[in-house]
Amino acid sequence: MAVVNCGSIDDVIWLNEPDNYQLHSTVHIYDITISASLHLLPLAHSLLNEAEYKRAHSYYRQKDRERFMVSRVALRQLLGKYIEHQPQDIVFAIGNNKKPFIQNTERPVYYNVSHSGDKILIAISDKEVGIDVEHKLADFDFEEIIPTCFSAEEALHIRSFKDPRHTFYLLWTRKEALLKATAKGVDDELRSIPSLQGGHAIDFTNKNWKVISFDIGDEYVGSIGCGVGLINETQFIKFGII
Repeated sequence: MAVVNCGSIDDVIWLNEPDNYQLHSTVHIYDITISASLHLLPLAHSLLNEAEYKRAHSYYRQKDRERFMVSRVALRQLLGKYIEHQPQDIVFAIGNNKKPFIQNTERPVYYNVSHSGDKILIAISDKEVGIDVEHKLADFDFEEIIPTCFSAEEALHIRSFKDPRHTFYLLWTRKEALLKATAKGVDDELRSIPSLQGGHAIDFTNKNWKVISFDIGDEYVGSIGCGVGLINETQFIKFGII
């Protein structure tokens, strides 16, 4: 039986850039503010492939088009640093449960992307990773979905806090990060995916995992899922001009 261990980092130190682009059991987490990264939009035409460009312009709302293009341009720029390819030459493919991966590299470089509100998080590692970010919306009725997505113990835990909204989003990102890291995909029975602090037995994978949560300012919370004993270091980086 495999085990997942959930925890949190209270005081994240955000770097301006990673120590280097060599991954040795390392995960790099990039925080991208979309509204501050619109200067990347003119690069979309030269960096995105035809399918990506068409997908960007299939979005009805402008902010969705901008979010997609900023995300893809930033992702291509970043991955190009790690695999030493030109950003426009990177070829993506789809793996288990629609989890994308880099097809044209011999280096073990994995990535995962999540977005919510004005934020995008990109995780890059030489091991399988999953990441999730959520905007803590003040008008979202989270109580309505607690019974279907959280166990009775998790529901009690959420409601026991002075700020149950924050706790709801924290546990939610843990579930999502674990599902993405294991390539299990969105689960029909989210209640069975553990998210409380500490260790939990899981039966849908034969590997041990850890899930680490962190705050991004007052409005966002994120979680990263990665293999226990495989990741020696996690660096948090504020995305700038690459």
